[in-house]
Amino acid sequence: MKHLKKGIFALVLILAMAVMTGCGGMSTDEAKEYVQATLDANYKGEVDALVEQTDSTKEEAEKMYQQNIENGLQSMGLDELGFTEDQVQLFEQVAIDLMKQAKYSVGEVKESDDSFEVFVKAEPFTGFDNLVADMETTVMDKLTAVQEETPELLEDEAQVQELIVQIVHELMAESVANPTYGEPVDVPVNIVKNSDGAYEIVQKDLEAIDAALFP
Repeated sequence: MKHLKKGIFALVLILAMAVMTGCGGMSTDEAKEYVQATLDANYKGEVDALVEQTDSTKEEAEKMYQQNIENGLQSMGLDELGFTEDQVQLFEQVAIDLMKQAKYSVGEVKESDDSFEVFVKAEPFTGFDNLVADMETTVMDKLTAVQEETPELLEDEAQVQELIVQIVHELMAESVANPTYGEPVDVPVNIVKNSDGAYEIVQKDLEAIDAALFP
């Protein structure tokens, strides 16, 4: 497992954006609420505010959230450990809980013509910083204990793999349940008018927030 990179368990989402409908201008309060609702829908699965403010249906918003969960699972790097697809799915709740631990707050809004710049304070999740090292140590300690007590189990590759799955799951779940964070950073999020005259968040800014929350 020494080939694993330190950041292999970083969460990488392609955050979905919904378009803000309505004629006329947008107020600074509405811009702030729009960003808040978008982030809450993507990370927390709280979609009602986004549906109310945009042209998205509740079904579309919930589908967006579910896709983020799948993206989160894929980005955890579990396949690098040789986990099967079924074993990876065991970590779905960990991915959901991790996304809910995203720590952000929407602050100052600057208006310019038909666009807005909304500043989001993002606190980077650091709970997985030492996960790979902890995982390798725990696995080796457990395998050593098994070797001494029931060495025949080590001859069954499937049982060894299940043991590794259990250890990784426990370590990740514990890190998510007791989150730690780094110093907050301010990430600007731009809201612009598209060709249809509706407002939307710039996609790369959502990706920047995600990179700040889960570096």
